[in-house]
Amino acid sequence: MKYIKILSICALSASLLACNPIEDVSLREKYVNGAGTPISTAELTKALTIEQPFPNMDGVVEGDQIIVFNNARKDVGGNWHFQWGAGEKIVGSDNNTITYQANGDFYVYYQGISEGKIVTSEKLYFSVSNVFLESSTWLTGAVDKADKTASKVWGLRKDCGKVCDMCAHGYWKYASAGYTPESFTGISWWAAFSFEDVGDETMEFFYDGSKAVSYDKNGNKRGTYGEGHFDYAEDHPEDAVVGVLKTDVMIPAQGKSDCGVSGAYYVLRLTDKYMTLYDPSWCAWGAGGDWDDCGWRVVLEAQKVKR
Repeated sequence: MKYIKILSICALSASLLACNPIEDVSLREKYVNGAGTPISTAELTKALTIEQPFPNMDGVVEGDQIIVFNNARKDVGGNWHFQWGAGEKIVGSDNNTITYQANGDFYVYYQGISEGKIVTSEKLYFSVSNVFLESSTWLTGAVDKADKTASKVWGLRKDCGKVCDMCAHGYWKYASAGYTPESFTGISWWAAFSFEDVGDETMEFFYDGSKAVSYDKNGNKRGTYGEGHFDYAEDHPEDAVVGVLKTDVMIPAQGKSDCGVSGAYYVLRLTDKYMTLYDPSWCAWGAGGDWDDCGWRVVLEAQKVKR
């Protein structure tokens, strides 16, 4: 009986020891209780450097989109937080290089651990302007900044039934009702013309110098509004407008427009194959009433890329 009791007491003791392990507090003492004073935000910020070693040069792909970053305080491990699109790109490295894919003004900050505490630097700001935009390829056919001889010919689109018209303002905003930038049924008000009505009028955008040339239906450069320049910006003066094209040359079929040659157009569609433009100058720029006002619209298609 005594032997059974001794075994029971031993088993109970082993059970209690198994459920209550001895805590190793050495790490807590070292990194929490015994931690020193963490680095300050100002000190951490001072240890960070952001450099853009490549100057922007005409015809050269590399430029200020290449960012070199360094944390001189290697004892403060952590991550860089780069503003990236609508969010952040996190990079876990003291010294590295990152290449931006968009132009604009951006920030970066560093967040690390110092003496057991999370420390965040101030934001550092930088600007990028050398990124080759996809819209440049769509408009001119160039593949990068070094593609200086590229140009692209645009003509009237033949698969929409009509190529231009005076149409209802703002119709492109109502995709839920089935309207696209190239819809004509229920959109055209007057002056709707077909490809046969206009002929094969074209225009050419050159990457080098943003030069633009306009040709009549016989392939001859126009004497008036025949040669000039263009500028494209991803501005959004109204909903569902993807950009604004400005040019001082005549757009194909513009001779049929009741708006004349205004020089500034909403871009309703822009891809490597298609471009749809709308001239809102019939009403106040950016202030037209949907379905109440009107403007001139033309549908274009890419014909060829030249080098």
